[in-house]
Amino acid sequence: MKELVKTSPQEPVCFVSADIVYGHHVEFCGVRYDPLHISLIRPRSHFSYDPCWNKLPVLAFLCGGAWVETYHNAWLAELGWFAKQGFAVACIEYPITSTCRYPDNLTAIKQAIRFLRAKADSFGIDPDRIFLMGESAGGYLALMAGATENDPAYVKGDYQEYSDAVSAVIAFYPPASPLTVFDPDLKHSSCYGVAVPPEYTLPIDSYRYPNVADVITEKMPPTLLIHGTADDLVPIENSEVIYDALMRNNVDTAFWMVEDANHSDYRCFQESVKKRILEYMLKKK
Repeated sequence: MKELVKTSPQEPVCFVSADIVYGHHVEFCGVRYDPLHISLIRPRSHFSYDPCWNKLPVLAFLCGGAWVETYHNAWLAELGWFAKQGFAVACIEYPITSTCRYPDNLTAIKQAIRFLRAKADSFGIDPDRIFLMGESAGGYLALMAGATENDPAYVKGDYQEYSDAVSAVIAFYPPASPLTVFDPDLKHSSCYGVAVPPEYTLPIDSYRYPNVADVITEKMPPTLLIHGTADDLVPIENSEVIYDALMRNNVDTAFWMVEDANHSDYRCFQESVKKRILEYMLKKK
């Protein structure tokens, strides 16, 4: 059967530019240079009949993994929703504990933000509208990046003439530090710490990671915390402590508690939540 299908275009076609190299992590006596990548999802504007997309706001994303493992492309499918709404989504790879010591991962993330600004014209993105989102350990690092924006102590690598500041930080179920989620019998562990599953172990540099709440100042960019009330891996008390520190410092802050959601729960990523995040970011332009 032959049929004429009529459409009413409402969303763009999106393409992924996978694994753009933004820098290198130097290892083994300074002779091994492992590339660090960004995967970029953008609305397509290649053909003459494509809408013209220019100066797209950026959602930069950091995957979790308990500081000891991560895969920057793990959330591409979910994050594509934001690209359909007119954002460029940049999934950032950063070094992990097996190949670095804190703050190497944080300085790499800041370099990635500076790289995006340096390449803004090439990528068709707006360097003045970069939002940093992370989940779990990635949420911790996103908060730390916001709390230390443009701090000379973390400015290393390329593109140092550019800022690493962001328009807002969005952190899903962030730990306040590694010591608040690992074995509660550790000497300096928080009273609300719990043991993580056996596939994860305490990062060997755990005591080098500051508690986010101790680093936050009034210079922190607007911050959104999202945490499940039933999280038994990173208890919601972690976000409570961070939220209290944000409020004490008069930071523009929102805290969304997702009812009955566990760690990395599908409830946290429903379209209703994404729409609220989108509205939040659009208000911060």
